Amino acid sequence: MGTPYADSYSPVNDTMYQQVTKWQGHTPYGWGRYFYDTSSLGSNQFYHPATENSFFYGKTMRLLPIAEQSAHIQDDPTNYTLGKSDATSNLKAVLQAFNNDAVNFFKSGSDYWVAFALDCESTNQGNLTTIFTDYLRGWITGMEDGITDSSGRTLKGWHGVYSAQGDCITWQTIVDLYNQYGLRPKFVAMSSYIDPVGTTPPPAFPSWPTDNPYTTTDTVACNHISIGQSTVLW
Repeated sequence: MGTPYADSYSPVNDTMYQQVTKWQGHTPYGWGRYFYDTSSLGSNQFYHPATENSFFYGKTMRLLPIAEQSAHIQDDPTNYTLGKSDATSNLKAVLQAFNNDAVNFFKSGSDYWVAFALDCESTNQGNLTTIFTDYLRGWITGMEDGITDSSGRTLKGWHGVYSAQGDCITWQTIVDLYNQYGLRPKFVAMSSYIDPVGTTPPPAFPSWPTDNPYTTTDTVACNHISIGQSTVLW
């Protein structure tokens, strides 16, 4: 089992960090925070550069930007153009959080890269009801096209999909995306909500399927959907 990440709606602080460290038995490898659409969530739930930049730097902890525009996915799932423009807005938001300078990110060849996970859960705590293949295709295309910073350097998104283990629509969308367009997200991040605060002893990690690492973790509810790629974040 690899080292799990954590993520939070609220800005990460030392209390959260210590709780996760105690629960996991080691310091978290990285932490997911939301970017872009403050209309879907309260503004306090999005990344706060003024306080969090120094926190991540001080802990030498990796940041996983999570793209938040779940209302668009729910309400306009066939809109390729919207998905693409949302990806551009996501990249702009994360670039602005780090002084509009692409050199703050990982360089490969002539381009700079940031891992970006698209939150594919619905709003209002419910499950998605419609396959969103075209929206996801647009978002992936926008991430691969990238944006340029003030010095003309290109920042691209190493794109992934983030969803709860039982959100079967998300996993079926990934299958349809590959079958229709030959595209896949670069990685898959599956979430499972556990609140360890005040729990003694800390709760156990959710079970991981041993029969097939290429399926959604909730194999019964999702009828053993084979998503065709391994889960790399948990």
